[in-house]
Amino acid sequence: TSTRGRRVPVEAIDELTVMEDNAILAALDNASTRAELETALDRLAQEQPVGARVLRMHYFSGLALDEIARALGRSHGTVRNDASKARTRLAAIIQKHHPGLRDAAG
Repeated sequence: TSTRGRRVPVEAIDELTVMEDNAILAALDNASTRAELETALDRLAQEQPVGARVLRMHYFSGLALDEIARALGRSHGTVRNDASKARTRLAAIIQKHHPGLRDAAG
C-alpha cells in the first residue's frame, strides 16, 4: 500500500509492518534463530548501517520509533522511513541467505 503524497496516521503505517514485526519477534524468541537474525542484521549493516541500527534498537532494546529518533537526533518520519527500508532489505537478505529464519517464523 503506497502512502506517497498523502498524509497517513502513524498507526496506519505501523499496522503495515505488523507481519514483518511478528516474524522478527518470533526469531528473537529462539536462541538459534536469534543468532541467525543477528547474522542477517550484520549483513544489513554493511549496506544500511543506520537502518540496521534502527532495527536493533527497536527489536533488541525495545525502543519505540520516537525514542530511537531522539537517540539518533533524527525526525520520527525519517526513522520510520529508515526502519521501513531496512525491514524490506532485511526480508530480502533473509529470503536469499537465511531461509531457516523465514521458515521458523512460519
